[in-house]
Amino acid sequence: MTSERSTAESGVRAEGDALPSYLRILPDFRVVLCITHSCCYTLQNLSRHLLEKHQLKSRERQRIESSSQLNDIATSMTEVVQPHDGINEIRGLPTVPGFICDRAKCDHPKCDHAECDHPKCDFRSTNENQIRKHYNKEHQWKVAKHGDMPWDEAYLQTLFQQNQRRHYFVVVLEDQVYESSNPPYIYPRANASNNAPDSSPPPVPENVQDEIMRRYRRVLAMS
Repeated sequence: MTSERSTAESGVRAEGDALPSYLRILPDFRVVLCITHSCCYTLQNLSRHLLEKHQLKSRERQRIESSSQLNDIATSMTEVVQPHDGINEIRGLPTVPGFICDRAKCDHPKCDHAECDHPKCDFRSTNENQIRKHYNKEHQWKVAKHGDMPWDEAYLQTLFQQNQRRHYFVVVLEDQVYESSNPPYIYPRANASNNAPDSSPPPVPENVQDEIMRRYRRVLAMS
């Protein structure tokens, strides 16, 4: 009888410790992903999200927040581990086509950025106008003098959708749309100065393009 009672109590505790099916722990990055809203949260803003977006009552929010599964989740943004470029696409987060700067963080006027030992510039954007402005302002790039801006194109994700918290990282698509001699997550512009004329990615199958645009529109709607 004692054993049965203990088993039953353990089952109740496990059930009380469970998270809703729409919440997924990303332990490597110390965040909680809400699959319903395609965004991640820290302990600091999870309760507000559960209240405003899921209309959960106080008792249910407290139950979720006290779950042992959240023990290693970051309390605030400063404790979040940002994903590195080249990881596999994270299911549940929007994936959008974007642009990444290929310049080195070097101010030398004669710097050969392809050979420079300085770290690469970490700017990336989903907006072509923004990447152009970045090259103009940060790298003093003038098309009339230097030619086409040699940015790279890739698929991007971000843990957070709020403008002030967005930090894009480059991902490899699950279905591996492109094949390239470059790193598998980077697809250079065909007319960039340091790329071969035929380096543009092959045509994307129509159904894949539809999926990409669907994801992109979803991100814009959340902005």
